[in-house]
Parts: sequence; structure tokens; C-alpha cells
Amino acid sequence: MSDESDDSRVEVLFLTGQPGAGKTAVAKEIGELLWKIREPHALIDIDELCRGVLPTKSPDFNRSLAVANLKAVWANFYAAGVRRLILARIVESPDDLDLFGGAIPNARITVCFIHAPAETIQQRITEREAGSARHFLLSVSPRIAERMAALNLPGIHVDNDQRPLNEVAQEVLERAGWPGL
Repeated sequence: MSDESDDSRVEVLFLTGQPGAGKTAVAKEIGELLWKIREPHALIDIDELCRGVLPTKSPDFNRSLAVANLKAVWANFYAAGVRRLILARIVESPDDLDLFGGAIPNARITVCFIHAPAETIQQRITEREAGSARHFLLSVSPRIAERMAALNLPGIHVDNDQRPLNEVAQEVLERAGWPGL
């Protein structure tokens, strides 16, 4: 038996990990796998909702703007009938989950930590970042990984090293209890 709360519940898969772990790549592949089975969903790389320089300095990579924009964008997906959401962003504190989750009414969040060895992370960042972001990301990525590990947040952990991307994405879907191929 289903009631209104079941119809309004939103399943959120929040992919996180240090820069270079593969959050965005895995999120996009999950989206492709869900597209193949025609499962309605939305995929939002939260960093893209707040990329830019604001007149007032933001010590948290424009987190407040990201939350406000996520709330606005999600409302449109929800109105269109979408009840599954894939998010990608670094989680730096339990407050991040509360803030981003608060932007999505009736959210049930599953956090998925994407991991890769340091050598793989360095290689990915070096290959991906041709501009000035390369040095910054190479320097902060290990510190971010340490901070994230110290949070000890509940969630699933998935290795994204030397495996095909579709295998990693399928594992995430299976472990999260979402439909897959």
C-alpha cells in the first residue's frame, strides 16, 4: 500500500570523494545506465551550479549559492515527476549533507564515497586539468581526502581505480538499491 509520502519521497544518491576520484564521471555513467532502462532521474554536478567568483568572498566554494540554486533547479525536476536524483560534490562536513539535503524536500540520501589510489588521482588530475587548476587540485586533493576520512560519515564506499566505468556505476546502483541493468 502506498500513501502520499511514498509518492513524494525523493531518492538521492550523493557521490563524493576527493578531486580526481571520479565523482562526475561515475555520476554521468550512472545517468547513462538509468537512461538505458528509461528510469526517470536528474543528475546535478553541484559545482556547476555555483561556478564563478562572487563579489563577496566565499570560503566554502560558494556553498550557499549552490544550495539556493540546487533548490530552484530541483523544484523544476520534481514538478516534471522526477523522484531520483544523482548529486556530485565534495562533502567537507556533516553540515554539507544537511544543507544540500534540505534543498530537496522528502529526500532520502545515500552517500557514496568514490575512492581511487593517490597515484591514480594524480594521473587523472594531471591529464584532465590543462590550466591553472592543475597545481591547486594536486595540492589540495590529499588534504581533502584526509578531512573526508576523518568525518567518518555513513555511506557506501566504491573503488574507482582500474575498472571499467560502467562496472563502477553498476556497483553503485546495486549497493544503493537503485534499478540497474
